Amino acid sequence: MLDFRGKKIAHWLMTTACNYDCDYCYGHGHNKGSAHINVDVNDVIRRLDEAGGDWCVDLVGGEVFLVPGFVDICQALTSKGFPLHLETNMSVGPVLNEFMARIDPSMVIRLGVSLHIEERERREAGIDRFVAYVAQFRERGFRVDVNYVMHPRLFDRLDQDVERFRELGIAIEPHPFVGVWKYKLYPDAYTRPERGRILALNSNAGYARNIPSKGSLCKAGMTFVDIGLNGEIHRCVGVQDDLGNIATGMHLFTEPQPCPRLECPCWGQQLIVDRKIVDAAVASFARPTAKQWMQSRLYPLQALGKRTRRIMKRVGL
Repeated sequence: MLDFRGKKIAHWLMTTACNYDCDYCYGHGHNKGSAHINVDVNDVIRRLDEAGGDWCVDLVGGEVFLVPGFVDICQALTSKGFPLHLETNMSVGPVLNEFMARIDPSMVIRLGVSLHIEERERREAGIDRFVAYVAQFRERGFRVDVNYVMHPRLFDRLDQDVERFRELGIAIEPHPFVGVWKYKLYPDAYTRPERGRILALNSNAGYARNIPSKGSLCKAGMTFVDIGLNGEIHRCVGVQDDLGNIATGMHLFTEPQPCPRLECPCWGQQLIVDRKIVDAAVASFARPTAKQWMQSRLYPLQALGKRTRRIMKRVGL
């Protein structure tokens, strides 16, 4: 896990387009749009300069390497002193080569690479090419962390895949699946042995848990901003407070603000002021409470109850 504390973070959603179609992705079925970009990188640079401070630009998608002129954008940011953090499936070969050739590795804090093993195996030479690119990036001096989305249906093959990639020189970190599968709510629905296995391979796995955040003071909108597809600036991924537009101006909070969400869907583990709340949530991945365990298995009844209440309200009952 990358620790952003001490830096300001501009989380830039560049595109929702992706060349993969993983069924556990939040964009599944909706991520085949154009990778056309509506934000001028010079406006991003201008706004961050005006705000002052030590900013890192977190480039996310979709698949960011599909964005037209992506390497030009990265070079513009790094040449102005803004280090980058990227999330990618490392599949867009020609642009990866251009990126390695033109971008200074010291200005890339981390390449977070998602393996997506099933999608890889559907593609010709997918695994061999993936391994080769990871090796090339590391030889050039880039920090590359390879993660493996720990969807429950993949658990039976986890150890086999870990060993397979270890022999190829790559350590993979399982990242807990967050979502619903077979009417169970994850990560709470993982069994104790499953949690132990995940933690043995990724000691930071507990940070995947959504943190109870209602009313907690948070630095989002102060040291963190979310830049949307059309340049709109929000407090964070989950709270859509209007903080301006990247083309016209950005205003930030001057002090931490209470979070209105029941749970944080964002970078709360690094932005919530009260560390006790964060530490308790992280620890509960290894030692879930009885309430969490029951809620994970009663999810269908909870969802049905919410739906029924909405229908009753709609018809005036």
